[in-house]
Parts: sequence; structure tokens; C-alpha cells
Amino acid sequence: MKEIIILSAILFTSIILIPLFFVVWPPKKINGLYGYRTPRSMKNQKNWDAAQRYSSRLLLKFSIISFLLFLILLLFLNPGASFLVAIGVWMIGALTTIMFTEMYLKNL
Repeated sequence: MKEIIILSAILFTSIILIPLFFVVWPPKKINGLYGYRTPRSMKNQKNWDAAQRYSSRLLLKFSIISFLLFLILLLFLNPGASFLVAIGVWMIGALTTIMFTEMYLKNL
């Protein structure tokens, strides 16, 4: 049980630090290696910059929410169930980030 909590802490630290890294240091130039890469975001530099800024902030919010949910659920559920629910919420958040970012870029 203790192992699940430690592994969860490592994973949630990662899913918070990665978008935080992109909030602080977004990719400056359009590239095919890292950042928010879709055909619409790579269309021009304006879309690229907007996509990096918008998607990283939104994903960071979903990451923090899922981590806080995990901590709250630990009070009521076992660590494994808490982890599964919180990761499920994060995955929905990640997909929602793509959907919202594409809508945002479409309206630019």
C-alpha cells in the first residue's frame, strides 16, 4: 500500500512538472519534436505560440486538479482506487486540453 502512494507521488509530480516546464519555457520555434503539435498549431508562428501558452496552462490546471482529487480520495478509498480515479480524471483532462486548444486556435 505504501508503494502505491510513493509511485503515485512520483507520477503526479511528473504530470505536474512537465506542463509547468512548458508554461515557464515554451518551445519558441515550430518543431516536430516537442510541444503542442497539431496541424493547426504548426500552421504559423502565431498559432504555435498561442497553442503552447494555452495548452500548457490548461494541462497544468488539470494535472493539479487530478493530484488534489487523488489526495482527497485517499481519505475515503484505498490508494489503488484513488490512483485509478485520479488518473482517469487526468486522462479526460488531457483529451479535453486538446479539444479546447483546437477550438481556441480555430477562433484566432
